[in-house]
Amino acid sequence: MSKRKNHVNQKQDNKRQILLLAEMTHQLTGEQESDIRGYLEKFGIQAFFARLDTANVQPHIRTKIYELYQSITKGNNSVTQNMKRRQ
Repeated sequence: MSKRKNHVNQKQDNKRQILLLAEMTHQLTGEQESDIRGYLEKFGIQAFFARLDTANVQPHIRTKIYELYQSITKGNNSVTQNMKRRQ
């Protein structure tokens, strides 16, 4: 696979991860999905989790979001596969 195609695929995967993480975080916290997505796109995943740590989010919800992120990045989550099929 060419470097360009690899780069495009990586960008698409990152976008899917952001969309899925924003959707799941919205479901768990009630925060606007567009706000979450915008924050992730602007500041990245590390800043997102740092923000969760300082926000008034219950510890079990933070843990659940982190677990979701781990399963998303592994790419073997059925939710991730469904998201890929929808696009």
